[in-house]
Amino acid sequence: MADHSFITQRSFDRLSPTDRALWGQQQQAICNDYCRWPDLYYSTDHYPDIAPYMLIINDRPFHYAPVSTPQYDWLMHDTSGDPNSNAPMNVELRPAPETPNENWLFMRQGLQHYLTQIIAALQTQRFEDASKYTGILLHVLQDTHAMHALEGAWGADFMILDRLMTEPVTRPGFSATAKLARFECLDDDAQDHQPVCEGMTVDEAVFRLYARYVHALDQHRRLHLRLALAAADNDDRSIHAMLRTIHGSIIRLSADALHTIACLTTHTFNDHAINRLNTYALDPLTAISRPWFALGPYSFTPLVANWCLDPQRQPHPMRIRDAHGTVLQFENGWGSGAHHIMAMTYDLPARVYDRFTMQFGLHEPLGRDGVVDLRISLNGQMMHESHIDKRNPSCALSIPIVTGGLLRLEIRAVPGSSPQTNNLVWAEPTLHKLLPEQQQQQQQQQQQQ
Repeated sequence: MADHSFITQRSFDRLSPTDRALWGQQQQAICNDYCRWPDLYYSTDHYPDIAPYMLIINDRPFHYAPVSTPQYDWLMHDTSGDPNSNAPMNVELRPAPETPNENWLFMRQGLQHYLTQIIAALQTQRFEDASKYTGILLHVLQDTHAMHALEGAWGADFMILDRLMTEPVTRPGFSATAKLARFECLDDDAQDHQPVCEGMTVDEAVFRLYARYVHALDQHRRLHLRLALAAADNDDRSIHAMLRTIHGSIIRLSADALHTIACLTTHTFNDHAINRLNTYALDPLTAISRPWFALGPYSFTPLVANWCLDPQRQPHPMRIRDAHGTVLQFENGWGSGAHHIMAMTYDLPARVYDRFTMQFGLHEPLGRDGVVDLRISLNGQMMHESHIDKRNPSCALSIPIVTGGLLRLEIRAVPGSSPQTNNLVWAEPTLHKLLPEQQQQQQQQQQQQ
């Protein structure tokens, strides 16, 4: 298990003296005590001290976030009308109704609460209160470590490794989970990290820190099969090296959260932070709902970051042909196959971003004969529709999103189209803020109206 005191101390070490000074004389109390509070919440000795600072969400303390479960069920719908009539059935395949992403809803509420409480306490010099809230928040972000990385966003349960591994006959008491939970590693690779700000408002920080949290879970989770195999082989050197990597990642996330709190508390944002926050690149991992299967070569990897796949599942650069016949190549985005209906949904903060842009189209040449319909909606309101085929192989999108809310990107494979040729490129999907000069121009236009 991760040593929260070690990770928290290393996170504070990455901050500037100015940032550290915000917490007054409470830094050691955060590192030695408050960052461990969520684990002590169920202790009758500690509960009275911790309870006033612990947010309860749907009867669940803000500690272990619920799992967001991949959904891939489909239903058959008879749309012919009267079930008692003798008319032929008209059956339509539809995805099962989506269930809420409980991980996102839980983490959004918790991040919003703790960031708001910490900033308010620091601004009013209630340093002890601020430090207790800070310790709880850091603990939750740090629970992307070790076995807890198996849980959370698109995860499973804490004990899944032991259910996946055959118990060695010669070691009947062996448990990869127990071995890794007891393994001590006070090391990291974040010594040179310079903290970055993840938001100029609390809402923006919630959105971006949640994305960082999900990426940390994913990165650390992918090491766990290797960790379990190393544990089975008593390969402590490999375990140490992988835990060092995980600790470095967690320290960077924790330090960035602390630095973001400092920036929001003092309203201090340097030019680098402002420029870095002007855009945000979407990716499938941080969608609150997403497809988990596609037809054609993509199958169980329906969304492939930065590449498209040919029928032999070999990667190809993302290329589309624009309206003028020019072939464009992109480095960022994802390639995908198609299904009857495939959709991704993002929950965007209000009044943070102005526009969503993306280039979408058939891969050139792998998807040249594909036929799909693209639909983009915001909070249920249709914002864009395109029919994509060889005569109209791509489209460039620019959609207003200032209201925030649910941005849904949906494709529908046209009946009769081939799964092998519906090879799609989602290029440069980006959220944009209004630049300062654009904000000024917008304000002037509003005043004239």
